[in-house]
Parts: sequence; C-alpha cells; structure tokens
Amino acid sequence: MEVNVRIMDSGILGARIAAADFDLALVSQGSNGDPESMLRQTAGNGAYSDAFRRADLLELLQQQVGTVDVAKRRALLDRAQAIYADELPAFFLYSPQWITAANARLRPWFTPGGIAVGISLPLNKLMFVQ
Repeated sequence: MEVNVRIMDSGILGARIAAADFDLALVSQGSNGDPESMLRQTAGNGAYSDAFRRADLLELLQQQVGTVDVAKRRALLDRAQAIYADELPAFFLYSPQWITAANARLRPWFTPGGIAVGISLPLNKLMFVQ
C-alpha cells in the first residue's frame, strides 16, 4: 500500500473534507466542555463534522444540550456513545493529552468573539504577554 502524506492549512483541509476529496484525514478537534460541540461535531454541516445523522442519536444529542442535570446528561451521552460506537462513522486514531495549569497571578484573557466557537479557553496565549 502506498501512502501519500500531505500537510495542509486548515482552509484547504476543510474544503477537501467538505468535498469528500480524501481517502483518510487526520484532524484534531475537541468538545472543550461545550455540550453543543458533541451535536455539532457529530451531525453538523461543517467540514470537521462527521455529518452523521441517525435520528435516535440526534435526539439524544439534542436532549443532552438542554439538560443541566449532570447524571441525566451522562446517561444521554452514554446512550449516544453506544450508538456512535455501533455505527462508527469516524474512527479516532489518537487522543493527545493536554495539561492545563492554573496560577492565581494570571487571569485568562477573553477575546471578544471568542476562540474555538466563542468559548473562553486556556488556548489564548495573550494572557502571558499582556
């Protein structure tokens, strides 16, 4: 088997994925703690979505977005995960470990309009220089 590895910027990669112009794509994404991310990444219309639209899975993911009870959300996501694992529309090749540290002297910097779908995250490095 011959493999041709290409590193692409996110715009080109997104366009190729949206057009299904690939055999295998290695992309990186995470939910960042946002319940709606699960719905967007699984059944969204974006280039980095699995575009997987099974009715019972969609219903579970939509229910968990509006559920504030942690135990209920966990139960809904457990059921959704079982469906996803059974169908396996995408396969995760690796899962990197990210470590975040806190320091009382540094305050996270919030960027108007946000980073990563507007969520305030430790990904914005401006807090280290301002």
